[in-house]
Amino acid sequence: MKFYSGSGRHAKKKGISSIIALALIICVAVGGTIAFIVDRTNSVKNTFTPGEVKIDITEKFDGKEKSSIKVENTGNTPAYIRVNLVTYMTDEDGNPTADKAPALSFALNTNDWVKIGDYYYCKNPVAAGETSPELLAGGSSITLVKGQVVDVLAEGIQSTPSNAVEQAWGVSLDGGAIKGA
Repeated sequence: MKFYSGSGRHAKKKGISSIIALALIICVAVGGTIAFIVDRTNSVKNTFTPGEVKIDITEKFDGKEKSSIKVENTGNTPAYIRVNLVTYMTDEDGNPTADKAPALSFALNTNDWVKIGDYYYCKNPVAAGETSPELLAGGSSITLVKGQVVDVLAEGIQSTPSNAVEQAWGVSLDGGAIKGA
């Protein structure tokens, strides 16, 4: 007579128990390692400051002449600058009239500025916190007739990437400087 002791079944249970115990040990080890790394890693805060182009026009005007026209870059990134001079006539009360204003006559500072179409472009970018060179050449001015007004309008665009100024304003660069037509 043969007795069955059940030792095969016991061996199977012991093998499954060993596998489960090993899996639990691996899970605890991996979980503990991850918890340690997360606990010990310093957080990093990524701070991005977007480029901001802001400009202010400075000029001297004594009632008859405009001079010393410059543009200050008050933003936080270097910028290309362009200026448009708009002239028109007004009556005694300062209201615009339909009268044609005389053409502007002045000496352009061609070392630092170039005229393309209706705009005067500062050839090189103006650094943040800096002021452009004078638009008018060495002490020259724009003389106005009675009732004439000249508004100085300026625009700025970030200097990087360099193709931004080319695409937005349709100008060409030569070594980072705006070149004439």
